[in-house]
Amino acid sequence: MQLDTLSKVENESGIFASGASHHDFSEEALEKHRKELVGENPVTEFAQKLWHKVRHGWTHGSAMPVLFGVGMLIIFMCAIMDFRTGFRADPLESEANGSATSMADSKTPPERSIGVIVMLTSYRFYTGFLGATWVPFLIAQEGKSLIPHPDALLSTASFMGIAKMIYGFSIFLNPFFGLLSDRLASTSPWGGRSAFLLAGIGLSGIGVYAATIASDSANIKWYLGSSCLWMLGEAMADITSETVAPEMLPPSQYDLASSIRTIQHILGCVCAYVALIGAAHFDIHWRWLYVAYLALMLLCALPTVACMRSLQDGNWVPRSGRSHRGPVLASIFEAYIAPTRYAGGFPRACLCMTIFCLGSGPLFFTLLMLHDLVGLQSEKMQQYHFSLISITFLVGACITAIWSGRSQPAETEQMSRRNRRSAGEVEANSSDSSDAEGDAGAGPSSAGTGDCGAGPCRPSPSASNSQETTNRWTYMFLSMFSFGVVTCIMPIVSFLPQSERQRLIYFYVVSFLLGLTFGSVYSRFQACTWSLLPPHVDIANAMGFASVAKLVGVGIGNFVAGLILDGFRTTVDMNGQNYGFIGYLVMNWSSAGCVFFSAALVLTYARKRKSLSKYLK
Repeated sequence: MQLDTLSKVENESGIFASGASHHDFSEEALEKHRKELVGENPVTEFAQKLWHKVRHGWTHGSAMPVLFGVGMLIIFMCAIMDFRTGFRADPLESEANGSATSMADSKTPPERSIGVIVMLTSYRFYTGFLGATWVPFLIAQEGKSLIPHPDALLSTASFMGIAKMIYGFSIFLNPFFGLLSDRLASTSPWGGRSAFLLAGIGLSGIGVYAATIASDSANIKWYLGSSCLWMLGEAMADITSETVAPEMLPPSQYDLASSIRTIQHILGCVCAYVALIGAAHFDIHWRWLYVAYLALMLLCALPTVACMRSLQDGNWVPRSGRSHRGPVLASIFEAYIAPTRYAGGFPRACLCMTIFCLGSGPLFFTLLMLHDLVGLQSEKMQQYHFSLISITFLVGACITAIWSGRSQPAETEQMSRRNRRSAGEVEANSSDSSDAEGDAGAGPSSAGTGDCGAGPCRPSPSASNSQETTNRWTYMFLSMFSFGVVTCIMPIVSFLPQSERQRLIYFYVVSFLLGLTFGSVYSRFQACTWSLLPPHVDIANAMGFASVAKLVGVGIGNFVAGLILDGFRTTVDMNGQNYGFIGYLVMNWSSAGCVFFSAALVLTYARKRKSLSKYLK
């Protein structure tokens, strides 16, 4: 009985070949059969599998670039970081130690030409091109290519989700990378920012090359690893490009620089959409994007680096805080907490930005609106009009960005003329008063002593700066309120006549108006944030914190908007799921509520600045 059972098990386990005798089996087959019957230690089994993957995986084509890039990143960070743990950074120390020495070091930069500002912000063109094509198009295409079987454990949607998570994690590291950039800039004023930008570009280039190799070999794991290295390099380069404008330009040119920065970012997005349409028309494979990324990265970084080096004269001092003298490892927590304790309104500006971005969810559901509200059933027509509507939105945003950049310098010049005229009147009155006192024998005039002298005070420079900031926040409130109104009226397209053409025209008009309002908010928010930075802070760390605040708002707003819309599913047809008008109405009005609340916070701050400017006068 036992022999029969053993023979049955051996035959089922495939130890013996057909027609083979009992003495022909091999040692490997017996060992395999023994493991199946007895089992194996799970720790040992896991270690063997891990060793097998390491032994056969490191020789992959994209493994060497990724490992080399990670090694470069570790070496570069070790050259900056202080591994001592004896003391900890204090973000309030710079404010407590605001001595005359630190005030002497913080010299306001001179005004720059428009060409210089364009060169300083040229890297934003590449970031716009990358943002418009990487996750929305390239990752979607790579997901379809790397995951050919729809029943696989990892689907295209989950692959895109992992890519978005990688991108979000890289943005989350912006405050920490900003702190490293400030540390490098403070120790090497003439090359710190440039070195950090070049290090980020180098890591990004290695990541792009490794991702190309992984795509050729259809290796999902190494592609995701290459994307991690790629996005870490992008975060390092991005935080530097966010810092150079407020660090090397005077506050009077913040609006112009923010406008030019926004225009370049939008133009990068527009060129990306146009390039995708042209590539589809001429049947060019989507892998041309990898070459375009490398070329644009170098072409857009070259003017920024060259301009940064030319503007750093012998007396140039980077705008970085004096507080982070402790080890960087002990200051990681401070990198995310210190910006929330800055004086001057910077934390409130970041809060307003986060709440506003919570209301940007409807922007990411344009394709679904074309299907459910406009009524486009053809997938090809949906993609075609989606691209054109996106370009229309960006053109509207570019128009208001140009207008905001041109209007603010004119207002600043008008305010300067008014202040000079007031100062002239004050001097004339003081001179008349001095002559009258001299004729009466009252002795020398006391008009030149004290702050005000014998006559009225001159307009304070701080008063004019406060008035300029007040105008920024007032225009910001109007732009945000307009954006909320346009968001509310978007779903009304469903009530238009049954003509699909009329609904489509209305949707184009609404998208253009939405772009006009969004472009004004986007460009002015950056200038408002720059103007609220205290004199002696780690500026790259602060810019990284602002980026995280914006990302948190966009991510949560997109997620909540999707949940709201998913609660109003109606039917499912060949074109996918359908969502009712009530769902879009609730989603848009909820998002508009967040926008209006953020606008209310901006209005309260604008009134506070206005009362402050009256007090300073």
